[in-house]
Amino acid sequence: MKLKLSSILLLFLVLSCNDHQYVQGEALYQAYCSSCHMADGTGLKNVYPSIIYSATLKSGNFNLPCAIRYGHQKREVQIGAAMEGYPKLSDVEISNITNFIYYDFLEQKPMSFTKIKKDLTACSAGK
Repeated sequence: MKLKLSSILLLFLVLSCNDHQYVQGEALYQAYCSSCHMADGTGLKNVYPSIIYSATLKSGNFNLPCAIRYGHQKREVQIGAAMEGYPKLSDVEISNITNFIYYDFLEQKPMSFTKIKKDLTACSAGK
């Protein structure tokens, strides 16, 4: 009984040391997004846009889950490349990347999974 209780306590302490909510989202961001948007979200001037300084993302008028899945065409003259999509990522993986970006980079509230699914359904209808 003592061993079981001490094991549970140890597990709790290890898990509570990590205050980062979006571990999978961060790992996926590093694997799929950081080569263009940089590990810190600053982008590459005149080639790939910054995430952390994006007024479009901060405004809430951009369907980030859709851009992650299907890509995004460049719209700003100063941006040199379009964004490729990742259609093989699951809805959960896209949700985790989206919420990592909103929470860690933009310091905004994360989106609900229901809202992300709705956004993905809406943009898939147009594809």
